[in-house]
Amino acid sequence: MPADPPCAHARWRTGTGRCALWTNNSGTQSFINGPSHTIAGTGRIYSIFSNQGTISPGNSTNFAGQLDFRNTTTLSSTSLCRFEISGTAPNQYDRITGTGVMNLNGTLRGSFFGGFVPVVGDSFFFISGPSIAGEFSRIELPKGWAVEYDTTFVRVYFTGCLADWNYSGGVDGDDVIAFFSQWDVGDIEADINNDGGVDGDDVIDFFFRWDRGC
Repeated sequence: MPADPPCAHARWRTGTGRCALWTNNSGTQSFINGPSHTIAGTGRIYSIFSNQGTISPGNSTNFAGQLDFRNTTTLSSTSLCRFEISGTAPNQYDRITGTGVMNLNGTLRGSFFGGFVPVVGDSFFFISGPSIAGEFSRIELPKGWAVEYDTTFVRVYFTGCLADWNYSGGVDGDDVIAFFSQWDVGDIEADINNDGGVDGDDVIDFFFRWDRGC
């Protein structure tokens, strides 16, 4: 993974915080990013890439970033794909791009910095490439966001719809199932009325929104 100067933008960090450049650009080599490792910053990986750890473009303290994968990329079930947004301009949110096949799995986690407040209709093409397959098995975004999958992109967009519990962009029976899967175990994510607890009032609030279609 080339960077100039070394480790300034694109880096491979182990669990202890060290970093190393990935300089072997052969398209026939394989690179496995293990569970305790993080790929972060801005740069390119030319090797066949398998991710079991974290992919985190950019650096929220300085800049949004772009990681570009130039070969087949596979995200395992343990993958964590992090992105951050500070605005709607292309240089204000993290992106993952590629020229090869991308196979998705694992967790997609989004967060915000720089005082960003979304409005309905804000849209971010977080992942793009010529051939994208699969979906993330877990989404970690505030309610009111949705995720769209296409064969050439993954788009995250703001709807403001709190009843869209599974982030699909619509409201249906799947959202009821997703809500109660968290409510039944007392998951604080099911605290839709933000009173600090999970109880019957959250069920009432959820169905009030769900019945209205949002």
